[in-house]
Amino acid sequence: MAVPVWGTLCCLASWLAGNGVVVRWLPENINSLADEAEALQVVAFALVGLAFVAVGVALFGLMWKFDAAHNPQPARYIHGHRGLQTVWTVVPTVALIGLLAVSLQARWDLNAAWLSTAGGGPAGAAEGQPQSPQYESPQYEVLGRPFEWRVRYAGQDQRLGTTDDVLGEVNELHVPVDETSLVALKAEEAVQYLSVPALRLTCKLVPGRVQLARFSASKMGAYEVVCCEQRPQAYYRVVGRLMVETAEDHRAYLQRLQLQQYQREFSTAAEAQRFAVGVSFLQVNDVPEANGGVSNARPAVAPTLLSFPTRGAL
Repeated sequence: MAVPVWGTLCCLASWLAGNGVVVRWLPENINSLADEAEALQVVAFALVGLAFVAVGVALFGLMWKFDAAHNPQPARYIHGHRGLQTVWTVVPTVALIGLLAVSLQARWDLNAAWLSTAGGGPAGAAEGQPQSPQYESPQYEVLGRPFEWRVRYAGQDQRLGTTDDVLGEVNELHVPVDETSLVALKAEEAVQYLSVPALRLTCKLVPGRVQLARFSASKMGAYEVVCCEQRPQAYYRVVGRLMVETAEDHRAYLQRLQLQQYQREFSTAAEAQRFAVGVSFLQVNDVPEANGGVSNARPAVAPTLLSFPTRGAL
């Protein structure tokens, strides 16, 4: 009976944790877009917990009532009870259909919230009208590689895959607080299972496919990014960090990454110095040689993931 009792206590603790009665055994939810999903999870836990308690109580009561010491007559076997079979088939079916309906409604509400905050829609769209996600471009890219996460940020044009992309530090993603972030998730050569518990975000990454994840972090701090894929190799060590910071700190961080990137890409120190004082190298027109003696040419290709600064797993 230890297992049913322990399971019942865990279900009760998870229910009370949602009301702040006891310390939460799940990380704090900092994703404002996941509130409805977490509420649905609490409802599912409650239904399963009630069913578990009911089964445990019924099992214990029947064992107590029909104890062999108090019932000397032999056991009587039956081949089934149509009424009971109907009840324990119909009731779970109705409960599952209800959970499915609520889940679909939560998904539709979440999609509506995403669309209402979407930007970059087609020209001529009505002001305030939700835009289609196909007109959006992710601001961040996370690539799962063996034992590490690689990060890339969109540049000034707010689009990935262009010449002004910014390569981030390995295993570390920086996002601004209280802003909706759209991340493109990829895997390089093996299936990865990315999980950010504080965002209530989990995603199976398959090589050759791009998964889009949207969230809005509402609390600053450092949060864990892990790989939950079960493999004999040490994939449990694929640990990164999600850094939620102010918009000012986020811009300063990207500027620092840009400076480091162009110091690696350009051969002359003069070009890096001009970038450091605020002259962009990504303008279409070159600056005349007479204005400084340095051509402001656009790089031929976008930065590649092969030129990341190395950093060990955290």
